[in-house]
Amino acid sequence: MKNLKKLGIVGSLVITLISTSIVANANANDITGHWAESTIKEFMNAGYTDGYADGTFKPNNSITRAEFVTIFNNYFGLTTKGGKSFIDTRNHWAKDAIDIAVTNGVCNGVTSIEFKPNDPITREQAAVMISNYKDLSMIWSSKYGLLKDKYSVSNWSQNAVIGMLSEDFMKGYSDGTFKPQGKITRAEAVSTLSRISNTSPFVNKTILDNDIAKVDILRKGKSEYGYYTLSVKITNKTNKAITLSTNDTYVNGKNTYSNCSLKVAPGKTVTGDIEFNYAAVKSFNNFIDIHGYIKIFDPSKFKTLNETLFEIK
Repeated sequence: MKNLKKLGIVGSLVITLISTSIVANANANDITGHWAESTIKEFMNAGYTDGYADGTFKPNNSITRAEFVTIFNNYFGLTTKGGKSFIDTRNHWAKDAIDIAVTNGVCNGVTSIEFKPNDPITREQAAVMISNYKDLSMIWSSKYGLLKDKYSVSNWSQNAVIGMLSEDFMKGYSDGTFKPQGKITRAEAVSTLSRISNTSPFVNKTILDNDIAKVDILRKGKSEYGYYTLSVKITNKTNKAITLSTNDTYVNGKNTYSNCSLKVAPGKTVTGDIEFNYAAVKSFNNFIDIHGYIKIFDPSKFKTLNETLFEIK
């Protein structure tokens, strides 16, 4: 699966823009009344994508691999380059965007030497690209089992499609199909991306630092079983073992069960996860406000040494 994911066939996503015909124009003349009109305007106003020189956006056109990675990078703020190039991208208008996408693990070439930048992308290829970046491969969704064409989904994209459906980043059609080999349109591409949070998962916030312990929240994320998590680092400043736990936690205003029990030896540092009940948080896209109490406990005396309120937004 991993090897297949690294193939651009699996990790290809796209959006249609021809280098010489794209202009910044947030007032495209062919999107009025379109189902994705508001999202297209938002993306154009934010500078994530542009329209064409003739004043159109062409929302129902298919989108190319080069176009999609350009929008993808803009939306998620990816800028790191690694000097990645292919025989068909060295003189391409999107060569820098392709370099950035490959360097950041979003996709790779369809072969070791070709990227196929002008090829249109399919829905399952788009799912794999987003799954690569958002790490959705371990999520299950009953929605997948309801698809009438689930057996048409390629083996290499199955986990990605399941993850995208679970998070509601992509949806099936009214006829009960997903159309995995169908070409994703420019409107569908921006609509799909708009459902995904483009805020950084890294928190890097110190919530406790006293003579007992230092506790840092490192990032938001997910466990391999689909639970939403906060990665936490604790340093024990005492000469006896302590345990970190949580209680009375809330996610998006809802009282949520959390699971955390990190045992730390004297003078040591331990990193682990606070796991939140999956059912209480419907989408990582909305996993934005968490608060509760961090408790430092002395297990030898069954005594709470410190209890600190924390809040992460």
